Amino acid sequence: EDRELLVTSPSFPLTTIELTHPSGNTLPASTDLLAVAAADARFVFRTETFVTGDIGGLAPVTGVAAGDALCSSQAALFGLPGTYKAWLSDATSSPATHFSQSTGPYVNMNGEEVAADWSALTTSGITASVGVSPNGASATTVWTGTNADGTAATANCVDWSSDSNGQNGLYGFATSTTGSQWTSIGALVCNAFGSLVCFEQ
Repeated sequence: EDRELLVTSPSFPLTTIELTHPSGNTLPASTDLLAVAAADARFVFRTETFVTGDIGGLAPVTGVAAGDALCSSQAALFGLPGTYKAWLSDATSSPATHFSQSTGPYVNMNGEEVAADWSALTTSGITASVGVSPNGASATTVWTGTNADGTAATANCVDWSSDSNGQNGLYGFATSTTGSQWTSIGALVCNAFGSLVCFEQ
């Protein structure tokens, strides 16, 4: 059952407001975000942290699990509700197999609808940038290793364990709403830096 919440967050310099959200947790007090955050909405953000293709170098876990850990830590840092996973694939996992596939909308940190639901996300693409971080900063390059339909691509910096310029990983332009460019625009050498896109589950 949805609950009405008082929203306060030091991460967002706006006034306290009320909304409902299925998680029952405090949401960031962004007026635009709350205006469109229906009870079944799920949030999407870009990590503030930039990483090489060796994402696992940040934690005692590797591959997609390392991406999920980064998303979780960033969500906690900014007081975002819910559980977050990285739009990231390796040899054994992908969003298509790893995500809870929402029947409600995904919204970014500007309060814009990214996709109406999982089906729209993986068939029609995005309608607003997923390159916005929780503090409102925008950046383009994101590691994905993931095709537009959420399945794994082959280029993944050796399961996100390599920062070698002799290996590459699939990346996207997170700010692009053209076709599949947000997740699959080309291969990038693994010593380059990019963010991750995190989806609330």
